[in-house]
Amino acid sequence: MTELRNKVIHKGHIPSEDEVKKYGQAVLDIVCACCVPLIDKHNETIREMLVNDMAEISRRKPSEAQISTLGLPFLLRFENLCENNTQKLTDWLHIAERVRHSMMV
Repeated sequence: MTELRNKVIHKGHIPSEDEVKKYGQAVLDIVCACCVPLIDKHNETIREMLVNDMAEISRRKPSEAQISTLGLPFLLRFENLCENNTQKLTDWLHIAERVRHSMMV
């Protein structure tokens, strides 16, 4: 992972789609290994933090601006995709594509 990152950042390498997917999968593996235990252990705290953050942002934003967050539904979906170390980057890409299409309607 470090080698590809350094080539991209320091040498201007444009990674192939295959390199990007392998890198993304490696990142997802690490994130799932770290985040799922945190979500399991601190679910209520995470919920409170999201609510407090949204309230603070609402107080500071211009009245016409809309705010959003990944929120708990995203985290729960994230947790489900990470169960049993069976997470696949392709699953996330399909979800992202569905979300993108739903936003265009």
